[in-house]
Amino acid sequence: ENLFPPPPRGVEVRFEDTFDATMFIDQHQKVPIWAGWVTALETLGWVRGTDLFSLAFDWRTGPTSFRAPGATFDRLKTLIEGAVASSGGPVIAVGMSMGAPVLALFLSSGHVSEEWKAAHIEGMVSISGVMGGAVSPLFGLLSGAWAQLIPAVFQSTVLKLVRTMGSIPWLLPAENVFGSNRVVVRNANRTFTTGEVGELLRQAGASHSAQVWEEVRHLSGDSLAPNVSVLCLFGTDVPTLESVEWPGDSFDDPPSNATFATGDGTVLSASLEACPRWGLLQKQPVSVMRYKN
Repeated sequence: ENLFPPPPRGVEVRFEDTFDATMFIDQHQKVPIWAGWVTALETLGWVRGTDLFSLAFDWRTGPTSFRAPGATFDRLKTLIEGAVASSGGPVIAVGMSMGAPVLALFLSSGHVSEEWKAAHIEGMVSISGVMGGAVSPLFGLLSGAWAQLIPAVFQSTVLKLVRTMGSIPWLLPAENVFGSNRVVVRNANRTFTTGEVGELLRQAGASHSAQVWEEVRHLSGDSLAPNVSVLCLFGTDVPTLESVEWPGDSFDDPPSNATFATGDGTVLSASLEACPRWGLLQKQPVSVMRYKN
């Protein structure tokens, strides 16, 4: 489940299922996703639909929905099988940011067999993969603030929206990466740790997010080891949000303080380092390239 409520009468909600839809975040093509990478590969002779493929998917819905019949994982499996048929050999599958744990979950959750992976996957590349969650999505679920993406006047509306999503709770700091006692939020009355995220969300009025978090909290870190060759790429030594403090007991007020630790600017290092850790858990090789600052 973890799907959206039905849209209002007369409103249809869908995502654009095209290659071009994965190139930029916005319709004005100001914020690139894969555009630079694809342009570079095409310059080297790669051809869309022949040896270069892209999967657009509704990232909002979350792991349970990804695995539903006919949904993201089935579509990804079909895409990879078509790519293998077109190119004549197994593929290198690349995921960026949230796309990396989506890809890892596809490969590790039993949706495809080990035999299927051996025949279809030469390797996986994780670019800034959020394998153990991050504090910034938690801040967004509590406040409605999403860096510079959402103007303050719209944050209360956005807050209601993101609390219906199944994906955001999956991206919260994971106990099996950070431990259960890592402090992520403080207010006037108490601290909340990674193991108390469900209680924190309920206190903030995000009960649906708390329920989803309890369902998917184990789908991170070591459990995502895909049993294929992996290359992990990520940045390091950039100040990254570690915890947030509120002056009172209500999360409706602006936070009063925040602490930072090392990471890539969005994801803390412990979460990024969960990818190379797979080398201890699987027989297939895992390599890592870290980019300082």
